[in-house]
Amino acid sequence: MKNMISTAFAALLLLSSTSSYNYSPVEVDTDNHTYTISDVVELQSFLLGRITTTKRMDYDLYKDGKWDVFDLCLLKREVINSMNTKNMDIDLNGVTFKMIFVEAGTFTMGSDNTNVAFSESPAHKVTLTQDYLMGETEVTEALWNAVMGNGGGSNTHPKTSVTWNEAHTFVDRLTEIAREQGLISDDMRFRLPTEAQWEFAAKGGNQSKGYLYSGSNDINEVAVTYENSGSNAPIDVKTKAPNELGLYDMSGNAYEWVDDYGGDYSAEEQTNPQNTSGRNYVKRGGSNYHSFDSESYLFTTTGRYFYSSTDWTIGLRICLISD
Repeated sequence: MKNMISTAFAALLLLSSTSSYNYSPVEVDTDNHTYTISDVVELQSFLLGRITTTKRMDYDLYKDGKWDVFDLCLLKREVINSMNTKNMDIDLNGVTFKMIFVEAGTFTMGSDNTNVAFSESPAHKVTLTQDYLMGETEVTEALWNAVMGNGGGSNTHPKTSVTWNEAHTFVDRLTEIAREQGLISDDMRFRLPTEAQWEFAAKGGNQSKGYLYSGSNDINEVAVTYENSGSNAPIDVKTKAPNELGLYDMSGNAYEWVDDYGGDYSAEEQTNPQNTSGRNYVKRGGSNYHSFDSESYLFTTTGRYFYSSTDWTIGLRICLISD
């Protein structure tokens, strides 16, 4: 991800430039060791005096015979570079979920289709300047329970009947637990994607092939609908094909809250847009409560729906960013 070394981290670098952390690292084969976020958290905690022992990995990346903030900078860069080339598998309280890397880019958001319930027009140019990661699937009941304290479980149905405010409580709690367990660094956090982040990812990001639905022009290949599932309630995630990025169910199955209020688009070119005020919230992706025959526009990558409460069709998908 870009610009992940924060101002606070730079201040720590300046503060520590006059200090020495004379700790003799053990010899390890660094060529065969893949550093992770957990290593960043551990070394940072050691340098701040929060811990006195570590896993004794070789953190002397600066090769000056000691561990200091120069090593922390290099270590963080190693992890960032690794994240830019692969996705993240996270195991939290016994539940494993995957985050898919989405590279920043520019795309056309919305459409000029007028045969819709909520305006998708005008189509307009949007630029997202920061890389991010998106949940491979909708948040499952198992992950929701692991975070909210109801036990892990194994249910691979999307968690639904979630209000917009409850979704925010969930991502805040997930961030707290992930930081405590060393799964992400302190300058990273989970959140709901903005509507622009959601649509860019649904379209396939910079790998987009321009499909109408997320991953195909054939809705039955990628979307769980009432017609092809025989149910008007969400079913297991990952039963259909993924889109270009490897994201599942961004068309169909369960609606997904995004971090925007409902409102009309502007025709102006925009950078990192987000609608932060309004009366209703935006849910995206459609659900198998709806009939594809009569409401196919809801399943498209541009389909929108404004809503103020919740029901059994609405869930969420998480986004991971660096502040």
